[in-house]
Amino acid sequence: RTKEVEAKCDAWEQLFATYKDANPEKAAELERRFNHEIPQAALDALPTFDFAKDKPAASRKYSQACLGAIAPILPELMGGSADLTPSNLTALTCSGDFQKATPEGRYLRFGVREHGMAAVCNGLFAYGGMRPFCASLLNFAVYALGSIRLSALSKFGVLYIMTHDSIGLGEDGPTHQPVELIESLRSMPNINLFRPADANEMNASYRIALERYETPSVI
Repeated sequence: RTKEVEAKCDAWEQLFATYKDANPEKAAELERRFNHEIPQAALDALPTFDFAKDKPAASRKYSQACLGAIAPILPELMGGSADLTPSNLTALTCSGDFQKATPEGRYLRFGVREHGMAAVCNGLFAYGGMRPFCASLLNFAVYALGSIRLSALSKFGVLYIMTHDSIGLGEDGPTHQPVELIESLRSMPNINLFRPADANEMNASYRIALERYETPSVI
């Protein structure tokens, strides 16, 4: 069985070498993605906040600005929201939805299924060459904890965008109040959890999340 697998691996390497000779630029882009290399241009594109000029905004607005800045530069960035796109502000202006008729789309409409959403992102990362993200309200991360923990155990750098992190979300009642979620996530091994207070901290959060490809990040 070992010799059979080694033979298939050698055949694939030869096939890719032939492809690389014929398509050097495309091959270099594939290698960059599979090596988890982030272009400096993407990091430089992350927005900053000028306290003397800029008006304060909700942190999810800062997240939206970061996602919108890096998505055109990182074609491997692909993801979506658990039916909360208008709340999470995760729509990609540079790309449409991934559908049967539009397979080039990079935005996924996961529906109200947080566990499945996170599981799909784990699969995308495991396949390679993709940098998946997904989003919901922070308290709904509890429905995805099994998949989020699998991200951490598997060293998958999935980006989890979890908005509405205040325990003061009173109008929808305790089902939306993330009282213990911060502590639960922070106690999980090999996971980064960020609560940025302004655009500069959001910039740093996204920067770290992109660079630490072996650690999932919750923002």
